[in-house]
Amino acid sequence: MTKETAQLIGAKEAIRFVSVGLIIAYLIMSILAGFSWFLLGNYQLNLLIAIVVVYLCGYFYGQLAGVAILVKRKGCLLIGLIYGFLILITATFVSSLTGFFQEVYKSTGKTDDPVGDYVFRPLFLVCFVGLIPAIFLGFWFGSRIKNKGKIYDGTVLSQ
Repeated sequence: MTKETAQLIGAKEAIRFVSVGLIIAYLIMSILAGFSWFLLGNYQLNLLIAIVVVYLCGYFYGQLAGVAILVKRKGCLLIGLIYGFLILITATFVSSLTGFFQEVYKSTGKTDDPVGDYVFRPLFLVCFVGLIPAIFLGFWFGSRIKNKGKIYDGTVLSQ
């Protein structure tokens, strides 16, 4: 297995992982706030940026996970879990900076807490609410990379 092939497999599976994760996130928010929750506030730009960032993080970390599982032969469940959480945490942090900078720009000189409101609180809430789905999706992500690598190598087809 070449490094480039492992990166391609990891990136493809990460895009699937991220897509399923976004659907689950939408369903969780729909249960908590109603099906049109994304129309209620004035944060559609933040959501759009979050979607783009989570796909970029998935692509980048997926490549790393593919190499770790298929080339370095590390445990697929642990690697899937680690990179799944990295996607979740990195995407949430980078995306929350949008709201942070909007708040800092609007309220220069006020005594509110934009770091707590727009960085730490979203990180905590996403990690708390998304913990169980992220565990299952991380395991699924890692095992899918390993299975795709077996199919590509021909080990499944030759048995």
